[in-house]
Amino acid sequence: MNDTTSRMHYYHADAYAFSGSLQNPFEKIIPVQAPLTLPVTGGYAAARVENFRFEEIVSFKSAYTQVAGAPSKKPNKNGAADTLATAAIEGLNVRDILTVDRVVAQISTEHPAAGGPPKVSFLGTRFENLRINGRLVSPDLDLELCAQEEGRPAKSCINNPAFLEKVGKRHDENNPSVLCSLIKEVAGKPGNVIHLPSFGKIYLAELIVDHNSYQLTMLRLELGCAIQGPMGGPGIKVNGKGGGG
Repeated sequence: MNDTTSRMHYYHADAYAFSGSLQNPFEKIIPVQAPLTLPVTGGYAAARVENFRFEEIVSFKSAYTQVAGAPSKKPNKNGAADTLATAAIEGLNVRDILTVDRVVAQISTEHPAAGGPPKVSFLGTRFENLRINGRLVSPDLDLELCAQEEGRPAKSCINNPAFLEKVGKRHDENNPSVLCSLIKEVAGKPGNVIHLPSFGKIYLAELIVDHNSYQLTMLRLELGCAIQGPMGGPGIKVNGKGGGG
């Protein structure tokens, strides 16, 4: 009897459009919008929400999410595993202060059939007509932040000195993940944080990287003053690993 087990890839991807909670002037949860989880066997799923409104604080015209996972059909990939996660919001309005026509979070990964770290792409991630207090804000996105050298095996970002130097972080056993951003600068200023008096803090395109996963949140808001509470989206997370012989 042959006990040899072929190598299997276990897919993983999560996506949501928006979520959060209010702490003041009242306590109330914002239900998670369009949540999705990809089964370990892969496949495809999509969800959509139309005309969402939470009190008179947050609204959007539509939002959708999708997750997918399948063996690659690209030539010479020899059964590599492809995973995709997308989350997008159209017509987002927060307190009539932050508006954006369209914001998209997208991560695709390619895990080699033999195992090891995946190649990662953020192609498709973007802000369209982001405005704060009516003024156009054009964040400078670095979609090549985790780019891998062509023709060579991928390196895990968390162990890649070039990546860590680029984001100005360090990694050791006491820091199992790295928090950084796909934003290089906003309005000519480095960083991804906008502090707006009488509104709160706005964090753009936050990325959390660890040994096995990439988690991207396009808008994370910490509302202050009369209306207080954390909220944000769209957000996605992708990882996955191989097993077997």
